[in-house]
Amino acid sequence: MKRHTIMTAALIAVTLAGELGSAALAQPTESWTYLCDVQHTSVAADPVNVPLALSWRYNTEETAEAISTPAVGSDRIYFAVGTKLYAVERSTGAPVWDIELNTQILSPLVLWGDTIYLGAADGKLWAVDAAAGAHKFKYVAGAPVRSAPLIHEGVLYFGADDKKIYAYDLATDRQLWQFQTGGAVQSTPAIWKDFVFFSSQDGNLYSLKRAEGRMVWYAQAARGRNQSFASPVVHRNQVLVAAGTQLIGFDAEKGTRRWSFTAGDLIAGGPAVQGRRAFIGSRDGVVYAVDTTRGKAVWRFPQRGPRGPVQSPPVLAGTVLLARGGGTVALMQPGAARTSVGQSYTVPTALWGLDPETGKLLWEYRLPQPEEPVTPVSGGYPEAMPGMMDEEMMEPGMMPPGGGFPPGGELQPGGMTPPRERATTAYTDPYLQFVDAAPAVSQGSVYLVGDDGVLYGFAAAATDNEQPLFDDAILSFPGPTPGTQYSFSITTEPSEVFFPPPPADDLIQLPGLPPLSVTAGVEDSGSGIDPDSVQVLVNDQQVPEDQVMYDAVEGKIWWVYSPRAAMARNYPAGRHIVEFRAADWYGNEAGSRVYFVVDNSLTAPKIPGVPQYPMGWPGEGMPPEGYPPGYPPPGGYMPPPY
Repeated sequence: MKRHTIMTAALIAVTLAGELGSAALAQPTESWTYLCDVQHTSVAADPVNVPLALSWRYNTEETAEAISTPAVGSDRIYFAVGTKLYAVERSTGAPVWDIELNTQILSPLVLWGDTIYLGAADGKLWAVDAAAGAHKFKYVAGAPVRSAPLIHEGVLYFGADDKKIYAYDLATDRQLWQFQTGGAVQSTPAIWKDFVFFSSQDGNLYSLKRAEGRMVWYAQAARGRNQSFASPVVHRNQVLVAAGTQLIGFDAEKGTRRWSFTAGDLIAGGPAVQGRRAFIGSRDGVVYAVDTTRGKAVWRFPQRGPRGPVQSPPVLAGTVLLARGGGTVALMQPGAARTSVGQSYTVPTALWGLDPETGKLLWEYRLPQPEEPVTPVSGGYPEAMPGMMDEEMMEPGMMPPGGGFPPGGELQPGGMTPPRERATTAYTDPYLQFVDAAPAVSQGSVYLVGDDGVLYGFAAAATDNEQPLFDDAILSFPGPTPGTQYSFSITTEPSEVFFPPPPADDLIQLPGLPPLSVTAGVEDSGSGIDPDSVQVLVNDQQVPEDQVMYDAVEGKIWWVYSPRAAMARNYPAGRHIVEFRAADWYGNEAGSRVYFVVDNSLTAPKIPGVPQYPMGWPGEGMPPEGYPPGYPPPGGYMPPPY
């Protein structure tokens, strides 16, 4: 911690007015503050009961990173995608208006009375009429505004990439003061007593007197520059701030460091706090509960492995902790600056509801993802090049490195190998890659903007009478020579409808050499898949748990036959039925069956109507020595170094 008496020349406060706004404005009847309150506790005013079901969705038909958290009014939801601002009816999602700003909207939205405030890439803080969707006025900064505006007692506070934080009198639009730091101010200021707290990309956390913008103290939070994306949180006389991989607790009055907690990767969103616990998510794919007196983890979700990167602040709504996982993940070389150009890939977005006491999963919903279809044909093989493990024949995520077998070597739910073989997207702005829109909670409903440009509205009172849907399955087994593998798309049949078993000559026939796997995708657009409901039956018998994995991240169910080396033997000959079953959180159940034949006299698969067979594509990313064939090392999803 450093007092203002030793402040360097690069950190000079420029006081333009020595007082707060002369006419402090009363709290309007309609308002929405980012992170729930001026202290940023992320504790919603209303509880949420789970499970939730999708009540409605509004598709903007725009494709852009979901970085701007919506604002919720009494009867409307306001949200941004790309360069456009939208208003929809809260109860139905029906459109009300939209406005094109011709500049990318970067900050979370704030509603104050009849005005929506937002920061944009053109270096301005915009004010838009909430009723009509018309532009009202702008506050001008010297660089892009990513900081959500904060309004308290008639004063508007916000930061900008010009390394400054600003304070304006809302009654007169007069600038009260500005304060210069050594890096971009991308966090949202927090208020406690007479102080305003914010972090800068220069690595420091600042405390200012909010009346005149005079610095009280500053303290180093990040170990380097460009690691401070999260907004500070004030709780129990502490300022909690995420910087890099650490969550740090500082004394709010003195700026001394009390404790720190280290996650497995970047913490891009601030914590939700209640009692003596802080709840944070990290790009390591884990949500943590941290004791705010000692800085020790109380629990983590999931208990093993990860689920998907968490790049936004969680929200506590009664007895449910809501967190967003997945989204765009940046790939950066070790030691590279965060401002350098890199690549990114996309992990399916999910919304989790957790028990804040134990971390137990209470509900989860996987947002629909655009898919590259696989076209099954008669006989169950891809028409173009039967038997070859070609990426063009696969559905995204079906065939991870390691021979087409499931990720997360211990077969734990949620394990995932990063799909680096997928197409990547170049980026130049790390903020766009490290920050996601948080869920917005109001009156028992939850609203979330997806990377598909869709606003989703969830409610406990919404109905869900639809069964889960299964994709066609993928059958994978070793080729005749080391390092080769066959993979086929097989048409599935619904379990609820009786079909006579097809003759053996109409099915794929294969040698039973392990490892052998069948996987099917499953999704539910109503209330989501309950992972505890997932089952696999082979020949009408439930298989052991160590042969089944449900990958909640990709929405895939795997059955794997891979006995230990000492017990390795071919799968029994004959016709086999693999049945996948799953239910959603409202109890709607569905099943899907596939058939194949094992003939252990074969050395290559026998496909109906195909006289010759290719050798199979050489498998990449084969497992290291000491692990069972077809399995990557334990640990599942390991995000790349940043």
